[in-house]
Amino acid sequence: MANWKFEIFLGKSGFGPTEDYLTTDMDAATARSTLISLLGLRKAILPALWEFGGVRVGVLGQLRASTILLPGLQPFPDGAGSITIPSVGAYSGEVADSFGLPVRYDLQLRARYNTRHYANRYLSGLPRDLVDGEPATVHLERVPLWASGYIRYLAYLSRSTISPFTALFGVYARVPIPDQPAPPAPDPQRILRWSQQDVPPSNLGATILAANLGDITVGSKVHVYGTRTKVVNFAEGARAPNPNGAWYVDAISTFTGPPSGFTLFLRGTTQFSADSIKILGRLWPVTFTVYPIEAVTTQRALSRKRGKSSLVPRGRRLTRVSADP
Repeated sequence: MANWKFEIFLGKSGFGPTEDYLTTDMDAATARSTLISLLGLRKAILPALWEFGGVRVGVLGQLRASTILLPGLQPFPDGAGSITIPSVGAYSGEVADSFGLPVRYDLQLRARYNTRHYANRYLSGLPRDLVDGEPATVHLERVPLWASGYIRYLAYLSRSTISPFTALFGVYARVPIPDQPAPPAPDPQRILRWSQQDVPPSNLGATILAANLGDITVGSKVHVYGTRTKVVNFAEGARAPNPNGAWYVDAISTFTGPPSGFTLFLRGTTQFSADSIKILGRLWPVTFTVYPIEAVTTQRALSRKRGKSSLVPRGRRLTRVSADP
């Protein structure tokens, strides 16, 4: 079981946008059937003049281990059978995009996950009537044939296999910081004390209860928030710099207490002084997970500037099928 990544290359002659999809936890056979259905729905609304350059298939967390499936009959990874990658789109209507123009037209989608969080996604290869007129207005009624396929595509992205909260696709996002519990409940994020490392480089150390260490190790990323420092210039009301923000753990030492705990020394915090902190604040590990997509809605149609084909950052150039970035 794994979270599978699909990167679909679109455009013409290998140049054009890419679309990334991330599945929820599934085996290779389910991932293959999911990709087959996704490609069928995407082909129905992709212009006939646009090509499928291929699909990069990989697993979340496995670097340099993806497989590029070119158009035609290809074996799916992990011996899950074969899959046919289409070569061109099937929508025959007039298209707004032109590869000779310095801009391309996209549809901005909004995916909801984790109840009240959202992520933007973009869809290229739009009908001309969809983006004519006001650029932020989407007129699906003008393109009924394309709209019917588009609605099925949206429904599949948020489709549930077990319950409304178990979809086929997900969003890889940071785990939010939980709300502070009301007293007298113990606060697992509370910082007990601040100290300075005794040996160089003399980083700042945050002590937490031993029970709250969890999976935090050297090299983990943690988020400090809620600290407040003393005023150092009463005339101007200036305060000493505070350590609020995200830091990597450089070292961990045992604190005998009471109460007993662990002191996390934060990399790159030599400029802070433990004596200047008067409100200790809280600390929480920075972690990420895959949240199932609960719903996908249409936001607006917009134009985006094309990047150059090379010698510029990846997000600003036309994408080509290549080895792992």
